[in-house]
Amino acid sequence: GLIIALILPLSPLHIAAFAAAIAMILKHVIKWGGRNIFNPAALALLITSVLFSVDTVWWVSTSLLVLLGFLVVYKLGRLRTSVAFLAVYFALIYLTTRQLSADMTAVFFATIMLIEPKTTPFTKNGKIVFGAVAAILVIAVQSLQLGRDPFLISLLVMNLFTSLINRKIK
Repeated sequence: GLIIALILPLSPLHIAAFAAAIAMILKHVIKWGGRNIFNPAALALLITSVLFSVDTVWWVSTSLLVLLGFLVVYKLGRLRTSVAFLAVYFALIYLTTRQLSADMTAVFFATIMLIEPKTTPFTKNGKIVFGAVAAILVIAVQSLQLGRDPFLISLLVMNLFTSLINRKIK
């Protein structure tokens, strides 16, 4: 619920309540082998944005809360995922624009959304692959204009491959 509140724009209460309810339902419904397939908050945000034509705003990424994300990442043992994502993301941004970017949305995404333990790989190298490929997907979705929110789309696509990554990449 908190993540949804931090990413949805200040919208009518019924839209935020819908997104939160969908996330709670998805957390208990869409599973495979006892694990969530998709990050429930990310999928609920994407569904809500499509149904209500509401764009996500990631307004929280302008605050100091983003820096606390690194503490969360460290405590959850997901530093490999976040660092891999940020390294590849910023490298690709630089290669495509020849500019250094201080994209705090990417930092918030990498430290809060991308690292959800139940829908991401648990193997050491799997965490790195997950983060790196997610970054490539964000840039591809942005470049090709394939969706409303490239960050959410890349996360949900990568969630589909978590089980495969866990089995194949140690």
